[in-house]
Amino acid sequence: MGKILDRLKVTENIRVSGNIAGMVVDGIPVQIDETKEGIRLSVVCSLGFFKSIKADIDQDCKEQNIRCPYYEGMKAFFFIANDGAFDIVFPKVKNVIAKYLTEVKELECPICKRGYCDTAAFSGPYFLPVHRACIAPGKYEDEEKSGGIGMPHLLIGILICIGILLINFLFLIAMDRQMSVIYILAGAGGAMYIKSKVPDISIPGKIIYAIFCVASHVLFPFLTVAALMAQNRGIAFGEMISRWPTVLSYALSGDNFFMLLCIAGGMALGLWSIFTNKDLGKSSTKNIILPL
Repeated sequence: MGKILDRLKVTENIRVSGNIAGMVVDGIPVQIDETKEGIRLSVVCSLGFFKSIKADIDQDCKEQNIRCPYYEGMKAFFFIANDGAFDIVFPKVKNVIAKYLTEVKELECPICKRGYCDTAAFSGPYFLPVHRACIAPGKYEDEEKSGGIGMPHLLIGILICIGILLINFLFLIAMDRQMSVIYILAGAGGAMYIKSKVPDISIPGKIIYAIFCVASHVLFPFLTVAALMAQNRGIAFGEMISRWPTVLSYALSGDNFFMLLCIAGGMALGLWSIFTNKDLGKSSTKNIILPL
């Protein structure tokens, strides 16, 4: 979630997924896209309707000292810069939308092709009126559910991290050598999956993943080094584990500098990937639903 949407979420009834959000202004579904420079508010309407209101809406915008809208891809767009006047301009743009862009209220539900819609949701790239009854059960979720911990996706992300590390361990067993570079990929791989499914994962969810990421980056290299030493010494793996001080001493020695470097890099990349505010996956607009 971007900084502007994070602010708006406190004061406005919006649903957010990544850098995309939806809100309803006087019964009109409005899509919000955050960019580095500000936000774009867009409303679905026909080109003919937009042309019919263009002169009036431009004059109104100029009188209120806000940017005039433009039309592109079946949407009317308003841009609001992220500057000191944002808090003043944003409500003005909402009022202009409520006053002029009323055509969308008359649109039929894209699913059943009937009117009298009661919900705003995405249909493809368009934030439109739909019937709540037409939305397949389980296909859409409230934005709050897509945030939070997201336990199923969190567990899958943890398994992805562990699975990548396990590849190195199995490779050692099969080929009598390890691929230390794999340590760099594990943490980020699991985090990227989680962020792609739960863009706004909560702090507790991030902390849980971080704990497993760090623990697995310590445990699996230890087991891998123990297995390698057991093979070289011709003793059982379990017996080598019981000699853990010896294993730990060798693991931290200069002979394993590259491995230790990869482990440190993997942990750092995994932690950065899960805690960064940037969304590593695409925003899931299916989670954006609001009553009209």
